[in-house]
Amino acid sequence: QVDTRSARKDQAIVVFNPLSWSRADVVTLHLPEGETGPFAIFDNKGKEMPSQSIRAGQYNRDILFIADKVPAFGYRVYELRKANPSSYTSDLASSAHQIENRFYRVTVDPDSGWVRSIFDKENNRELLANGFGNQLQILEDKPKEWDAWNIGLTGTRWYPKVRGVEIVENGPVRAVLRVKLDYLNPNVKRDFPTQDFPNTFFTQDIVLYSGIGRVDFRTNVDWWEDKTMLKVAFPLAVRDTVATYEIPYGHITRSVLDKTKWEKARVEVPAHRWADLSQSDYGVSLLNKSKYGYDIKGNTMRVSLLRSPKWPDPTADRGEHVIEYSLYGHKGRWQEGKTVQRGYEYNTPLIPVVVAPGRGKLPAMGSFFQCEPQNVLLTLVKKAEDSGAWVVQFYESSGKDATATITLPRTAKKVILSNFLEEEISPVVFQGQIVSVKVGKNQVVTLKVLF
Repeated sequence: QVDTRSARKDQAIVVFNPLSWSRADVVTLHLPEGETGPFAIFDNKGKEMPSQSIRAGQYNRDILFIADKVPAFGYRVYELRKANPSSYTSDLASSAHQIENRFYRVTVDPDSGWVRSIFDKENNRELLANGFGNQLQILEDKPKEWDAWNIGLTGTRWYPKVRGVEIVENGPVRAVLRVKLDYLNPNVKRDFPTQDFPNTFFTQDIVLYSGIGRVDFRTNVDWWEDKTMLKVAFPLAVRDTVATYEIPYGHITRSVLDKTKWEKARVEVPAHRWADLSQSDYGVSLLNKSKYGYDIKGNTMRVSLLRSPKWPDPTADRGEHVIEYSLYGHKGRWQEGKTVQRGYEYNTPLIPVVVAPGRGKLPAMGSFFQCEPQNVLLTLVKKAEDSGAWVVQFYESSGKDATATITLPRTAKKVILSNFLEEEISPVVFQGQIVSVKVGKNQVVTLKVLF
């Protein structure tokens, strides 16, 4: 139903934004298998966008581009045109062991493979302190019982050996610095001629995108360890007595001190999309995709990546893995830095759909729902389980009272305050397409809307 006639020559790309705020982010468009021709990307006004072709396996390619101002809970039309893309000068730059965009400059130490510096160019701040970041720490893990459930770190620690550092991509959309490492436990005895052949292999890509204010890390691991835990560590140039972790529909703070028995016992803290360590003027958030065990002691932030217990499954975690996390520096504390939004964006990419150009009743750029203010996040729109009503759910994310203003796609007939079970509580006053509801700090609100 979207009007895609702006893509006059070839195929239209409808880019959907599943989040409740307008955003600019990278789009990864998968080309048909075996497609070898050149392509260029244009917006709905006919302006060419910087794009970058990358390999995606032996026979496939992807096209990367940055979609700008894609509306909240909405979409924007682009065009995929069979043409040679123009040359662009972007904010990306690279040298032997360094990549940068307008937000960050990242430097890798070639002798260790660790990140020596992540410099925030906008705020003139170094994110790392007291050593190197992105340390892959291999920890001896021998719990007394219940291997798969309990963590038993002995204090013994090893590090992989770096095999190479190189720039593998430097286009107008992204730059990628690749680090290759491998590891052989010193306690493993091998026979000639493979006595020094590694047991576990790591390929780490450090990625910067043009105009995107975070540093992404993608690690491919071929893991073959026993009773061992893998963590990644970032010693940060910020300090506080507590760190903040995302939990369902909210956040929680935990001490970063290691003095009392309670503090020492908290080896792992669960979190959803992010954890943050901030002082009054600056902070750093570590975003993750499906790795939920954090520990933050002092100014060092770590995420647990893999474990290899022997019981009840002696092969647990062995084999190949793809692990992704991202570092995000921000002015002020996490609320001011919009860490919640950055965590959602990192885990919820823009969705491209290729269609043939055609006439539709919807405009080439549109929003189905809008939500204000920025600390109120609309996270759910669905059909009611037992009626034809729409269920709309949102929550306050930063810990302060607010008045939520929801813009519906058309004039409502009735709006009812509900709960998680979709039981009706009371009617809600609204005006046309606008619904305003008071939301307490960290409160979840569920509405049923009838049109």
